[in-house]
Amino acid sequence: MRAAVVREFGQVEIAEVEVDGPRRGELLVRTGACGLCHSDLHAVEGSFRSALPMVIGHEVAGFVEAVGDGVEGFRQGDTVVLTLSQFCGSCPACDRGDQWLCHRRQAPPLVRGDDEPSRLAVEGAAASQFLNIGGFAERVVVSQQAAVAVPAELPPAVAAILGCGVLTGFGTIANVARVAPGESVVVVGCGGVGLAAIQGARIAGASTIVAVDLSGEALQLAERVGATHVVHPPEDDPVRAVRSITAGADHVVEAVGLPATLEQATEMVRPGGVVYVVGLAPVGTKSTVDAFKLVWLNRTIRGVLMGANRFRRDVPRLADLYLGGRLDVEAMITDRIGLDDVPAALDRMRQGAVGRTVALLG
Repeated sequence: MRAAVVREFGQVEIAEVEVDGPRRGELLVRTGACGLCHSDLHAVEGSFRSALPMVIGHEVAGFVEAVGDGVEGFRQGDTVVLTLSQFCGSCPACDRGDQWLCHRRQAPPLVRGDDEPSRLAVEGAAASQFLNIGGFAERVVVSQQAAVAVPAELPPAVAAILGCGVLTGFGTIANVARVAPGESVVVVGCGGVGLAAIQGARIAGASTIVAVDLSGEALQLAERVGATHVVHPPEDDPVRAVRSITAGADHVVEAVGLPATLEQATEMVRPGGVVYVVGLAPVGTKSTVDAFKLVWLNRTIRGVLMGANRFRRDVPRLADLYLGGRLDVEAMITDRIGLDDVPAALDRMRQGAVGRTVALLG
């Protein structure tokens, strides 16, 4: 098959890759679409500790081609969404229902033993799958614990981004913040995750939804999907502007992953309010906040992984919201490309492209 491969950090090529069939507990999925996430760019640049060669991509929708022994709940032909929130089902985190914090997922490869061979090879050399998925490929071999079935009428491009960007942003609002009608929400960073958080706030009934982004185009998208106010830092001091609108927000979602934006977010929240840090910074990134204000104003800073999702519950719910016309996923997809266009799309992301780019593969 063909796939987007990193042989050395900083460079991506479309190469021929050998793919094995599914083993016990695994699915072979024909890729329909794969979204391009900033995490993929981090992987390409070497910010994550990934073994090379590596197939990138993790925001996938596709169709089950084959099932391995012991697979339950899936059959050939099913439409599925794949997510990096795969889980083992038996560790302490899974036992208490926190599958997104699965202990075994934190130390991949999930399910596969250290002595098991890779499912992929490039010119005879074992290749890794980014986040145990490797979605920019014509086929993917994954654990059944990384998949959820969705309605067949869901467009592949829409289904793909439900599994990461939408799940993370919307889930932060619905599963963690639990925004109540009439509350105020600020979203710093209006990429795919931020746009999904804005929609989650709109659907939850937030009365004030403030979008903050350096890109005017991103702010236009934010208004389209539900932002009531926008703040453009090149023109306005973001903290002063947000506080003039909200007098301190109930909830602030930081979806950028930079020290400066986290520090700004803590100054945007009201006394007793919460900052949710969802932007994934490169490994080792440090930030400084005013510790006195944190205590004196009873503020909370909370890291949120993947919207604290239970994806086999949450992805079908998101699909229903889309099919029911309440969740505008199409507005978030700004570019549809082919597999050969992935390297150029990564370059555009480096230059600040907005919205979600989705590669259509099948």
